[in-house]
Amino acid sequence: MMQIAVLRFCSQPQICILTVILALSGQSASTRAPLAQEPSARTAPDNNSAPQLLDTAQMRAELLRLRVQCERLGLTGEAEICLTWLAADRPDQQVYCLPINPESDPIASQAQQPQTARWQEHFTAARKGHARYLFALAQQQAAAGDERQAFRLLWRVLKEDPDHAPARRVLGPLSSALTARPQQRPTTKQSAELSSANPFQRYQTRHFQLLSRADAKLTSQMATQLEQFYAIWCQCFYEYWAPPGLLKARLEGSNPPWPQPPRMEVVLLSDRTEYLRVLGIAESRIEVSVGYYNPYRRRCYFYPSEQLSETLQHELTHQLFAQASRLALNGDQENLAGGWIIEGIALYMESLDKRPFDWTVGGIQSRRLQTARYRALRDQHWPSWTEFCQSTLAQWKHAPDISLNYAHAAGLVHLYLDLMDDQPASRDAILRYLAGVYASAAQPADLLQILGQDESAAQVRYRQLMTITDEQLSDLVASRQPISQLVLSRSQLVDWSIIGSFTQLQWLDMSFSNWSPTQAALSQLMRLERLSLEGTAIDESALKIIASLPQLKELDVSLCAIDDQALLALRNHPRLETLWLTGTRVTNRGLETLATLPSLRYCNIDSTAVNETEWNAFLQKNPQISAN
Repeated sequence: MMQIAVLRFCSQPQICILTVILALSGQSASTRAPLAQEPSARTAPDNNSAPQLLDTAQMRAELLRLRVQCERLGLTGEAEICLTWLAADRPDQQVYCLPINPESDPIASQAQQPQTARWQEHFTAARKGHARYLFALAQQQAAAGDERQAFRLLWRVLKEDPDHAPARRVLGPLSSALTARPQQRPTTKQSAELSSANPFQRYQTRHFQLLSRADAKLTSQMATQLEQFYAIWCQCFYEYWAPPGLLKARLEGSNPPWPQPPRMEVVLLSDRTEYLRVLGIAESRIEVSVGYYNPYRRRCYFYPSEQLSETLQHELTHQLFAQASRLALNGDQENLAGGWIIEGIALYMESLDKRPFDWTVGGIQSRRLQTARYRALRDQHWPSWTEFCQSTLAQWKHAPDISLNYAHAAGLVHLYLDLMDDQPASRDAILRYLAGVYASAAQPADLLQILGQDESAAQVRYRQLMTITDEQLSDLVASRQPISQLVLSRSQLVDWSIIGSFTQLQWLDMSFSNWSPTQAALSQLMRLERLSLEGTAIDESALKIIASLPQLKELDVSLCAIDDQALLALRNHPRLETLWLTGTRVTNRGLETLATLPSLRYCNIDSTAVNETEWNAFLQKNPQISAN
């Protein structure tokens, strides 16, 4: 308790944590011996002492101490592990844990030097001590009635100590399913749509039956992904598949069984051609998909593709809620009013991201949320609440604005689950609404009131919560998650230089924000392919920096004070394909610059001073460029 009290008054937390630890051991930072030369009284294994419990603050302090020592010894890999090991939830994102694969566990590799062996000893002891604390906390949470949080903590226990016997007993087959090898079974007679001269290979895991025509390596990887996703889905939506009181009873020593739904069927086809053959005739718009859950056959279909992981997470969400949850399904889910929430939850689960030692769900950087934010803030899109909530998924398939529906559904689910001021209340509200939709008893008005007193207020609040703030960006930088897309439309940031930290960005939208060239930070975004500065105060100097971005393919400077002189900065850009000049000060002279862009394929010059006759003549000379 003394340590925690001291830390609260420290203006430099990292230095103070280390100082307190060294003070407790009677040494100074300048004289403390390295790991290879002395044991730690707090973490070194001691078979004669009582088991230790390291709470989260103590675990972070110990990891910091180990990191500092590793850096002094040149153990850069070990220092990085200490830095990233203990991830914390962000306000906009949840962290979930599974047992670490033995092949990637930091303590599994054979020590090559005494310092590494000593680090492993300390690191292992700290993990085991923290696992004991987490298990005790899980018991407290379950006793207090929060079984969802207790269940999630038990998986963290197994991350820290895969051999923790009490946690393994409580989780039982749920955890062992992750390590059990898929069992190949004899091929059975297939249904008509799957019949072929080339038979399927059939594999079974604890919760799935996988029929595959892909190669053995990909099939094995998918079998692993299926069980991993099942374990994380169970954590995310614990109360919707496990009966109340079950976890508490197991923690108290009894052994009521976990729910065991019939094995869910997943089909992995050989390629897109076979996928279209199997589903193309019967399913509307199947040609644009890379995976599909058929609610009538109660089966998922996939084929190998670059988007397989996200698609698998999306379609499995449909399958698990339909086949593994306790939600009562009244009728065909594609014809249920309020179908947006069924699709929105699946879109949300696409955000599941595997990091070296844990998994995250949600986050302001989620790919689907970028499009939702773009539509809500840049386009000011907000459909009628009543009409949106009455629509079914079957009706969506024929809607001309289907992409807008998907974007809005993704935005709403992210908002209620992660971005509201009172997360527990908003999370419970949207999951109650989901249960109501499945039971044909949803109350959309109740859900709306969580966001605002009426639809007008809800619309304003929705846009406010979707707008990214300085604090959110700082948290994102601290999490060290690589991101490729970021929509900052209408953000009013204090420090725009922070965007220079996101060096992996490929799409950046800062439209209608308070960004200014004095806070450019664009020169560091060397992978940027799409950039929107619509409605901002961009000037010629900033445009010169933008012109130096080697991968830039699309640029939007609509409604900016760009003239012919400023446009010269883009001369001869080798990759620029799409250019929006709508509402700028560009005149006929600007066409000379456009003629120097070898890759230009589209340009919009609406509401500029470019003469229509000159523009048509330019298009005739450059037929590769389109204005439509």
